[in-house]
Amino acid sequence: MPETGDSAFKGRREQPLPIRIVHWCNAVFLTLMAGSGLQIFLAYPSLGPRGAQYGWYPFQGTPTPAWTRIGGWLGGGRQWHFAIAWFFVLNGLFYLSYFVLSGEWRRRMFRPWRDANGAVAQFLYYLRIRRTPPPKDFYNGLQRFAYTSVIIFGLVMVLSGLAIYKPVQLHFLTRLWGQPSLTFYGHEYKVPFECHESFENMDDATLRSYAAIIVPSAIVSDRLRYTEDINTLPPATEFLKRAFAEKHILKGIICHGMWLAAPIPETVRGRRITCHNNLIGDVRNMGAAYTDQDVVVDGDLITARTADHCHLFARTIIDLVAARTARNGSRWWRSTVDAREPGVRHVQ
Repeated sequence: MPETGDSAFKGRREQPLPIRIVHWCNAVFLTLMAGSGLQIFLAYPSLGPRGAQYGWYPFQGTPTPAWTRIGGWLGGGRQWHFAIAWFFVLNGLFYLSYFVLSGEWRRRMFRPWRDANGAVAQFLYYLRIRRTPPPKDFYNGLQRFAYTSVIIFGLVMVLSGLAIYKPVQLHFLTRLWGQPSLTFYGHEYKVPFECHESFENMDDATLRSYAAIIVPSAIVSDRLRYTEDINTLPPATEFLKRAFAEKHILKGIICHGMWLAAPIPETVRGRRITCHNNLIGDVRNMGAAYTDQDVVVDGDLITARTADHCHLFARTIIDLVAARTARNGSRWWRSTVDAREPGVRHVQ
């Protein structure tokens, strides 16, 4: 009597209720994860590294329609994605537990010594090469192979998600100018980005909770250094000055971002930094020591030359934050930037 035949599971429905519930939950979870994943993809809607996108992908730089995305912005997309991912994991653990304890694996899992010949025969039958189908069972060999493959792919999805999941919160801060939010548009893809948080009126305790403060480049920094009262510092510059007073906070400034520090030259005086070539004179007038490197690390200050070096800039900040976190006993990141890497200079 075959263990996968009807008598082996007499009285049990072909698709028991727990399996049906799990499958329908997965349909909801995967839909939400796909939508939030597309929102994350919007941050860089291309495949391949910058400047070397893959030629086989025909939609480079093309954002997906708004109705396909969930989360509203990059941070929101990540929060939705990883929140739903944990429900997906719990659902999978429940399914696997039932799968094993109920014995359902016996009639659903692909076992080569039992199903390989049937899978090949079924495949040939689908291709019309074989005229008669193989003997009928609860699942044919090809179906069992597909069923087992889906379980394996689900495990791979979870493991790949854990590989990119890091317990980090990113906050995008700006001066809201009395508005509930501001929408920014990038130079390259013109993708809208909404910012809802302000650094104005941030108390010291909140400021000290940040591991790093990163100053953007280009016209954003120029706009942020505007002040209505010429006798007071711009709010953004005042916020940056407060951040410089906290030595445990890493300060990252890239490209034209040094504009924001121009009214507070004492924060960079005597320090080695790099910047856009257009600002070399400004930096020297501020009393800083210009260093001809793509990225320069001087204590708690990390500077980068231009936006073309943002990958080195970001990677350096991430690894410095990770190193500090590791010293506090949490080793959730493996550093990948060597201090000897060309273009990165750590000042001793």
